[in-house]
Amino acid sequence: MHDYIIEAKDVSFSYPASENEKVLVLDKINIKIERGSFVAVLGHNGSGKSTFAKICNMILQPTEGKMKICGKDASGDMTDEDILNIRKSIAMVFQNPDNQIVATVVEEDVAFGPENLGVPTDEIHKRVDMALEAVKMSEYKKHAPHQLSGGQKQRIAIAGAIAMLPECIIFDESTAMLDPNGRNDVMAIIEKLHRENGLTVIFITHYMEEAAKADRVLVMDAGKIKLDGTPREVFSHVNELYEYGLDVPQSTKLIDELEKENMKFSKTVLFPEEATDEISRALEGNK
Repeated sequence: MHDYIIEAKDVSFSYPASENEKVLVLDKINIKIERGSFVAVLGHNGSGKSTFAKICNMILQPTEGKMKICGKDASGDMTDEDILNIRKSIAMVFQNPDNQIVATVVEEDVAFGPENLGVPTDEIHKRVDMALEAVKMSEYKKHAPHQLSGGQKQRIAIAGAIAMLPECIIFDESTAMLDPNGRNDVMAIIEKLHRENGLTVIFITHYMEEAAKADRVLVMDAGKIKLDGTPREVFSHVNELYEYGLDVPQSTKLIDELEKENMKFSKTVLFPEEATDEISRALEGNK
C-alpha cells in the first residue's frame, strides 16, 4: 500500500483580478506524492508550480477540490493549530535566502523555526548543531548571515528548514540565484538529505540537469499537469517540452540532435557519461 504525504484531487486555485473576473492558476490538478520520494516540478513562469508549492505548505488554500497533507484534510476550514501542524511537517526554502533570514547571527536564524514550534531550548541547541553540520556550515555558527555568500546563505536557509525536523522540504527555485558551484553544493546537500534521511523532497527548478536527478518529474503548463514520470520518461518528450517553453538536459539535447542525423541510440540519455557511452556504441556499430 502506498503512503502519500500529499494528495491533490481536482485541486484548482484562482484569485480575483477584478470584481467580476478571476484568474485561474491551477486547473483541476491530480497529484499524489509518496513519502520519501524526490519529485522535481518543471514549468515556465506562470505555469502554476509555485502556487501548488504554496498550497502544500498552507500559504494558500485551494479554491476548489480536495487536498490532503500528511493524511489530514487541508481543503476545508482549518484552525491555526491545524495549519501549524502541517507546517511542522512541510517546510519551504525559497529562491532568495535574504527573504528568509531573520536574525543577525547564524545559529539564531537556524533556531527561529524550532522556537516558533515551541521546541524546548536544549532540544533547539541540538537541532541547530545537527542542521548546521548537515549543510557543512558549523564553523559559521557565530557569523552574521549578511556577511555570507549567496550559496552560504542558502545553506543557512536549508539548515533552518532541517532544524524543524520536517517530513518534507519544498525547494521553490532555491538554486536560481546561485552560481554553478553554489548550485552543485546545494544539490549535493538535498540529494544527501533525501538519500540518508529519507526526506521527501519537492524540488521546483528551471535547471533540467537538476530535475534529471529526481525520482520523478512533473511538468506543468497553464495550471495543468502535462507530463508525469521518471526523468528518462519525461525527457524523452523533447519536442513536447519545447512546446511548453522548457528545455532538456544538454546531454539529452545532443543525443536528440544526433538522432536527427540518423544515428541510433538505445535509450534517452540524461547525463554526460551516458552520452559518451551511447555515442561510442553508436560509432562502433557503424564501423
